[in-house]
Amino acid sequence: MPKVTEEYIHNKKQTIIRAAYNLCLQKTLSTVTMQDIIDATGFSQGGIYRFYKDIDEIFQDMLRDNRQRVTIKTQVDEIFADADTATPKAI
Repeated sequence: MPKVTEEYIHNKKQTIIRAAYNLCLQKTLSTVTMQDIIDATGFSQGGIYRFYKDIDEIFQDMLRDNRQRVTIKTQVDEIFADADTATPKAI
């Protein structure tokens, strides 16, 4: 049996958490079900449970992923780096 690579696992988990995120944009977090995620990804139930033990674990990874992707720290640092020379309108 061929060995599953870390990249493969990462890509599958990304597919799952992106589907969960998109569902959370359509529904409230408390109403998203594991079946919704299964339907959105097209994975089998066993395919989802191979990577995550429950929906809470999916939401944890989803929040962690969003926190890493969505940050304004870099943009704020750039603004303050130019604050001495930039005009207020430019800032």
